[in-house]
Amino acid sequence: MKIYKIKMIDEKNTIKKENSQIDPEIEQLFNAYKNNLSKDNSMKQSTWDKVSSGLDADKAVSHPKKGKAGLWAFLSVVMVLLVATVSSLASIYKSGWNNGNKSNILSELKYPSSCSQLSSQFEKYKDVNSNMYWGGMDDIMKESDLAAMGTASPESESSGSSVYHSDTNVQVKGIDEGDIVKTDGKYLYIMKSSRDYIDIVKVYPYRTADKVGTIEFSDEVTGTEMYINDNNLVVISSKYAPMVKDRDSNYVSMISVYDINNPSNPDLVREFNIEGSFITSRMKDNFVYLVASSYPMNINDPIPLYQDSKEHSGYKPSCECNDIGILDDSYIYPTFTSVITLDLQDVEDSTATVNNFVGDTINVYMSHENIYLISERYPGNFPVWGGIIDGFLPEYSDYITVITKLGYQDQDVSFVGQSQFEGTFLNQFSLDEYDGYLRVVGTKGSTWDDTSESFLITYDKDMNQVSMIDKLAKGESVYAVRFYEDTGVVVTFKQTDPLFVFDLSDPENPELKGELKIPGFSDYLHFIDEDTVLGIGKDAVPADGEWGYDFAWYQGLKIAVFDISDMSNPKQISSVAIGDRGTSSPALYDHKAIVFDEKHDKIIIPVLEAQVDMEYCKMMYGTYDADLASCYGDNLWQGTVILGIDDDGKLSEDGTISHYPLDYEGYYSDYDRYSIYRNVVVEDAIVSISDGYVMINDLDSLDELNTVDLEYVEPEPYYWDYGYEE
Repeated sequence: MKIYKIKMIDEKNTIKKENSQIDPEIEQLFNAYKNNLSKDNSMKQSTWDKVSSGLDADKAVSHPKKGKAGLWAFLSVVMVLLVATVSSLASIYKSGWNNGNKSNILSELKYPSSCSQLSSQFEKYKDVNSNMYWGGMDDIMKESDLAAMGTASPESESSGSSVYHSDTNVQVKGIDEGDIVKTDGKYLYIMKSSRDYIDIVKVYPYRTADKVGTIEFSDEVTGTEMYINDNNLVVISSKYAPMVKDRDSNYVSMISVYDINNPSNPDLVREFNIEGSFITSRMKDNFVYLVASSYPMNINDPIPLYQDSKEHSGYKPSCECNDIGILDDSYIYPTFTSVITLDLQDVEDSTATVNNFVGDTINVYMSHENIYLISERYPGNFPVWGGIIDGFLPEYSDYITVITKLGYQDQDVSFVGQSQFEGTFLNQFSLDEYDGYLRVVGTKGSTWDDTSESFLITYDKDMNQVSMIDKLAKGESVYAVRFYEDTGVVVTFKQTDPLFVFDLSDPENPELKGELKIPGFSDYLHFIDEDTVLGIGKDAVPADGEWGYDFAWYQGLKIAVFDISDMSNPKQISSVAIGDRGTSSPALYDHKAIVFDEKHDKIIIPVLEAQVDMEYCKMMYGTYDADLASCYGDNLWQGTVILGIDDDGKLSEDGTISHYPLDYEGYYSDYDRYSIYRNVVVEDAIVSISDGYVMINDLDSLDELNTVDLEYVEPEPYYWDYGYEE
């Protein structure tokens, strides 16, 4: 008897919402379009819930898709037979896909008994992942020795100092996040937009500011982010290049550590490379943690390879086959997640550790005790160790988000538990751990057809779900999430900005205490203190049913302060609007672009300001307000905006800084030599950084104190070569 796999994807499931911001207008316009389509495109009854609960197959298809009753009945019977033949299915997934489940889906890791077992499992999934390249199998351990690196003997000029300076804006206090600009107060390290070199600039004392050195990468290396740890500069980068003979080109994630006792002559003292694409990194105390993801390049020898300059040898397997933990829910994807830790205390001699898991990871949240790996699954394939059921979850049209909890202490990393929910998450700020409990905000359904709703789930230390508040913001999308101890704030958006405030003091009985609706939305939330929240986003004008669509036109940048001291009655106490429709800022999508200077009570962000020509707009669209709200502005100015905030939460506009010449008549952009992309505060000055300049201004008067020319080289224009001769 032959059993055929039949994969059914209904129309609305063909549209994937990525984990990045979607233009709200596009989202809502498409929503209106989707509402005009037939809504009879999904199964109305959960076949999987009924079959997995042991109910009669006929009852399981009592509400089939119109005109497909026979097919659904056939599929249901086949599914029952397949489930019965896989003994581990019920035990691994007994909690189901329901958001209301109380148990974790994986309490302990599985491990392959041998390399051949691991390889044979990957072999089964080659057809499922037909676009994956499986590399050569011969002579994969040929070594190309890495030359020994000399020990640094720099001049005694410590880069460390007691100079006050702002730090990278991070999610968890005490856990650093890598960025393209880092400072110790005296020196500034700038990873240029081209990501092929680092400029080193002395910025304090201001009058002697100057460029003092450069770290250049080899041609195939692309810089990602940096850390400063005492007198070490830790550079995270990647390259796409052949690793060993007969092993196909693959991404390699790299940790390079430079001794910067003499910043004008940094010395490379340690380099660690591992096969895999960079996902994220963190630094806590003297340990740097890097997470990478890789596909097996050789099915017979699938283990991710590594290379460590300490060992002065070529690439070798990063672990034994039977040391690889299997994250069951991800096993359909033959993907490795590697967690690498490097001790920076004695960086030349310390041991780097690698923990490998079979499973996918797309984002990471890290607390002071745990690392949470986050993945998303489209439920078309149901994975089981040793087998696969394909295409039998028709009711679950949404993504499944899987969270794997790893405990860590310095370099010791261990599996704790795993759980999942139906739906997606926004970003790393959607997760937060406090007092042993994990709080997660997610969204299920689709904004395209107004079926979306958000929820807040709480998990205990073993990743068992202990509470959930659901059915929030019907038809809207989550735009921002932030937690502070036992308080949570969530912003959703469609036409207005509902700001929800949660009391999480009782983790097993959280409460939605209050809601505030105002125009616009926040993309980023930041607790100034336990009672005051700052939001950075955009203003918006509701379309009021224009063209029959239910959406809003977003406008310029909006920075607002909310008072949540009375959780049941949150209030907006101050706001500042910058520019017209078309105004943008990296602060909307990159929290590291924001400076919160607690010493001077300043908020500093880069902005590209746009301005609408209203006369031209009226000529084109008439005087109807909703039409005028749709007009895009022209780029007017780019630079740094400095805001003050007083003890009462009131915002003030304290001034601006730009690297563009006063007589500039060209096009203002986010991507040229004059465009400021980072700022830091050093003592009583603001230091703004573009690819062309480092400018130092007095923080109060904004008078220019010094400017360092970074000798910017204009990139050569790129032209398509059509083969024409002059």
